Amino acid sequence: PTPIRLPDPADCWQTLRATPFDAADRNTADGNTAVREPAARTAAALTTATALTAELDRVFNEVDLIATPTTPNPPHGHDGPGDTMSVALTWAFNITGHPALSVPAGLTADGEPVGLQLVAPHGREADLLAVAAAAEAAAAGPAGAR
Repeated sequence: PTPIRLPDPADCWQTLRATPFDAADRNTADGNTAVREPAARTAAALTTATALTAELDRVFNEVDLIATPTTPNPPHGHDGPGDTMSVALTWAFNITGHPALSVPAGLTADGEPVGLQLVAPHGREADLLAVAAAAEAAAAGPAGAR
């Protein structure tokens, strides 16, 4: 077992998603450059992204793959999750760019699908895809039956 202690990626993910890097500084009407609040938030987000990457790189020095649930919430319909954020377990990997994917991992007691998220070190996409293919084949059972 390798402990993983990631900083909370929520604010970082939301900031990077909402704030274009080139919009962090804006010229004022008098021609002076004023640093807006988003610049400070973007700087904090980049600090968090650096910490996330460093911790994941440390973990990947000890393990070949990370497996997590894909979402902390039950599945939702095509109309979306409503006010429930279902991406909290994917944010860190979206921020750091680590290759990740989700494979079917069975059903809940109510018959709803469950996803298993697999994450690999940078540059190990082929290994990630091989493990995902093996997991899907194992879940399908003999001769791909479901």
